[in-house]
Amino acid sequence: MAYTDTPVVRRQWLWVANVATEIHIDGYPLGAAWFYWLQTATSFSYPLGAPTFYALTMRQEKRRCNWYWYAYLKIGSKLHNAYAGRTHTLSAARLDQVAQSLLYKARHSEDKALEKKKREA
Repeated sequence: MAYTDTPVVRRQWLWVANVATEIHIDGYPLGAAWFYWLQTATSFSYPLGAPTFYALTMRQEKRRCNWYWYAYLKIGSKLHNAYAGRTHTLSAARLDQVAQSLLYKARHSEDKALEKKKREA
């Protein structure tokens, strides 16, 4: 669950402090306000919605002298992460792609854990 002060992207709109902003991810012209906001942001939440009700935490991190965005998803006690890209690549489609990738990774991890338990029993 996201912290209360964490900005949230919901239905392709940016919400800050539970108030919708005028920033649309893929808005005209090509989400310029979105990319401008991303340059100043350090993290935000991206709810995945029904049927999972999970939320990704997107965080900007400096690695090898550049800033990159990473997505984190915690299911149970396991934290999954995935590379999301540079600021100029974070479109709605890319966020959805990263979300699907992390959900697949999490489900695959759970399946492997169940198989291991069955073998040990």
